[in-house]
Amino acid sequence: MVVVIRLPNGAAPDGQTFTAAVVQFGDGVDTRTTAQGSVPGFLAFAGFEAAAGPDEESRNPRHDIPRALFDLATSRTSQPGPQNLAVGGGSQHRNSGAALRGLDTDLSRAGCSI
Repeated sequence: MVVVIRLPNGAAPDGQTFTAAVVQFGDGVDTRTTAQGSVPGFLAFAGFEAAAGPDEESRNPRHDIPRALFDLATSRTSQPGPQNLAVGGGSQHRNSGAALRGLDTDLSRAGCSI
């Protein structure tokens, strides 16, 4: 949050400046083309068909579909943390300037194996 506030004011670290170059359209690409391409991308990301289709195949749709969506959401949000620790994520941050630099030390003090 601090970087978002300080960057446009010109007080960012290491003399960095604010630029909108990362969100500018390239040559030959207009707003309409981008909007047309974003609709199928959004539907694919949101899983529209996956979320709308099971009601016809489920025996108890009022119970099964919300449960399946909850299970999907919790497994996708809880999985990356333990996976990162399992592949040595904590040790990779030990000597870096990352915000989570002390994560591996804190977890090992708590009795977690990294």
